[in-house]
Amino acid sequence: MDRVVELFGRHRGVVALCIVLYTAAAAWGNARLGFDDVPRSVFRTADDDFVELEKVFADFGSDDNDCVVVIEPAGEGDPSGDLFTPERIAALRAAIASLQTLEGVDEVRSLADVVVVDPVRGGARSLLPHEGEPSREAFAAARAAAVAHPMIVGQVLSPDARTALAIVRLEGNSLSIGDIEPHIARLRGVLDQVNAQGVLRLRLTGVPPIRVEIFRTVQRESSRFIVIGAILGFGMATLLFRRFWAVMIVASAPILGSFWTLGTLGLIGEKLNVINTVLPTLVLVVGFADSVHLMHDIRRSVASGKTPLEAAKLTIRHLGPPCLLTSVTACVGFASLAVADLDVVRRFGLTCAMGALLSFCAVILVVPLLSSTALGYRLQPKRLPQASDWLPRAFDRLVDFLMRYPRSVTLAGLAATIFFSVIALQLRPDNRLTETIPPENESYQALIDCDRAFGGMLMAYALVEWPDDKELRSPEVIDLIFEVQETCRHTEGAQYPLSIVNLLQALPGQPGNLAARVPLLALAPTDVVQRFARPDLHKALVTVHLRDRGIAAHRPIFERLAAQFADIEARHPGMQVHLTGSVVVAGRNINTMIVDLVTSQTLADGVIFVAMMIGFRSLRYGLVAILPNFFPMAFTAAVLVMTGRPLQVTCVIVFSICIGIAVDDTIHFLARFRRELEVDGNVHEAIRRTFHAVGEAVVTTTLVLLVGFASVLTSEMPTSRLFAWLSCTAIGSALLGDLFILPAMLAWFVPARQRRAARQPSEASAVADGDTASVAAH
Repeated sequence: MDRVVELFGRHRGVVALCIVLYTAAAAWGNARLGFDDVPRSVFRTADDDFVELEKVFADFGSDDNDCVVVIEPAGEGDPSGDLFTPERIAALRAAIASLQTLEGVDEVRSLADVVVVDPVRGGARSLLPHEGEPSREAFAAARAAAVAHPMIVGQVLSPDARTALAIVRLEGNSLSIGDIEPHIARLRGVLDQVNAQGVLRLRLTGVPPIRVEIFRTVQRESSRFIVIGAILGFGMATLLFRRFWAVMIVASAPILGSFWTLGTLGLIGEKLNVINTVLPTLVLVVGFADSVHLMHDIRRSVASGKTPLEAAKLTIRHLGPPCLLTSVTACVGFASLAVADLDVVRRFGLTCAMGALLSFCAVILVVPLLSSTALGYRLQPKRLPQASDWLPRAFDRLVDFLMRYPRSVTLAGLAATIFFSVIALQLRPDNRLTETIPPENESYQALIDCDRAFGGMLMAYALVEWPDDKELRSPEVIDLIFEVQETCRHTEGAQYPLSIVNLLQALPGQPGNLAARVPLLALAPTDVVQRFARPDLHKALVTVHLRDRGIAAHRPIFERLAAQFADIEARHPGMQVHLTGSVVVAGRNINTMIVDLVTSQTLADGVIFVAMMIGFRSLRYGLVAILPNFFPMAFTAAVLVMTGRPLQVTCVIVFSICIGIAVDDTIHFLARFRRELEVDGNVHEAIRRTFHAVGEAVVTTTLVLLVGFASVLTSEMPTSRLFAWLSCTAIGSALLGDLFILPAMLAWFVPARQRRAARQPSEASAVADGDTASVAAH
């Protein structure tokens, strides 16, 4: 490190030039940085389930593209709420016709396109009465026929005939948010026009519009909260540092590190996605903690009489190694995510590791460089802290208490950690489509209404395949599809199964012999038939409705269906039945993602503590660091359980922030303690001096971050609010671990010792001058 210090002192101009050049390259990279807004890419894998899902979408169409229009009577004029009146049916026909003509719409399924075969007159006709037909009896008959129709109830009409649906499928495959958004805007325009007439009330929901709303809200709020958080954080930092230039230098380094990280992503062609959007926050948090520690050390050196350049060089010599250790441990911890199954998680881990290293480079270069200039004389507040200040006195009282009861505090911390860990074991991963939508949102309310009226808008599929020597009209094939459908119908949690069997039941023919009606499928629209069966591919699809109850509630349903399908396959040799669909594969892979993140985080914790043992070259220090860093994670996880919340991706990311903050402050505390212990070998006094040297930096970091994260509590998004209060909980509990448990364990487990015999008196004096002389000033 001495060599680095000398190079820094001699070549500050070169250092500044390198910073400017890489910042310029990062600016170019930021300009090229894109966003991967294809929702399906989040749970994309190379496993058989995802490959099969892609094939199903290619053969039968993608359910990712289905927008749902909820149609209800408007006003209170008709107490029955009946849709089947001349005015409402006419308005429904007009609305569907307008939707069908929109650019980007592949097809629209609704009551308006349901046809029935007239066995007397022959041919097919619309289920709905002809336009202009005055007879209300005709509409009553249409209502009765619709309720009895096997293709309608639970699909496009509620059992009470008060709510109808129009399923608008968009053109294309794997559409991005940018592709979907203009289509959604056009759909909403048509709905607004219809609603203005006052006959029908139309609301838009479904996966595409919900994803657009979530994406745009996150984008809008991210910009807003970055500004709000920066203002609040700057205000808190100014209050604590009491010097404008000190705040500017402390803030500039982590911001530059975050800028470099995003720019590097752009340079290497990596896109942002819904997972790694937290990367700038992670980099800022890790970099800010180190930056605060550097600034406090520089200010102390200047206060003790050092020039700004001497103070900067001394800080690099003293804090360079612990800052490097914090970055290496964070890098190794994040890189452990590379063992995850999902590609998006692996890339997240590697980009976080890269961000940790870039953050270290930015902090260790920018803070000393700017502080070594004339600005270094303007870092001290006009009134230097005096012994009467409340924080040093509070530290002294805390140290006195900890030194009096080190074992009691340590055992209390251990007992609390075990207690919270036992509670945390009850955490279970879960994910719901509506968990990220504000409850007052129209799409959210429409989706909840659909769940009640139609048994859910999420779709699972049973893919039925038969051998080449059989055809769709073979009785055994129809019987197999019917058996699969009945199995779904009698499985609790699965609602309103639909297949080619329902279409055959709607066609005329001999009762009980559906196979004989297969030739009549030629009377039905080709797109309707191919939605459920592909005779050319020897495949058929059975669809099932599911409520948005989360992957934890869906898992037993899927397990029961999979077991029953295996029994069906055993009874029908040569036939295959597979459970698939976005809700099935995405739920399974998102669950895997959460488990991967937790497993990798656990592995990262172990790797971090091994790295700390190596970095400090002490098994004792590595073991001492475990409890104060595990405590905040156990406490935060227990809070989740006690508040009735599941383990979500947001929660695991908060744990990453938690361990980053806790480990960072722990390393700085331990590094300073070792330096202070070298002075006189007195453990208690070394802890006291360590509190005075780095305690203020630890508290400053915590307070600024708490204020910044607390600003997000006003978010519209439930997940953003969860992220905010959970981060505050984690950061606050990490402070308790570092200020109470860690020093108590040091007082108990680190033996008192004399200075090293090899240390010369002049050397010890130099250490005292650089490290502890400023303590006297306090």
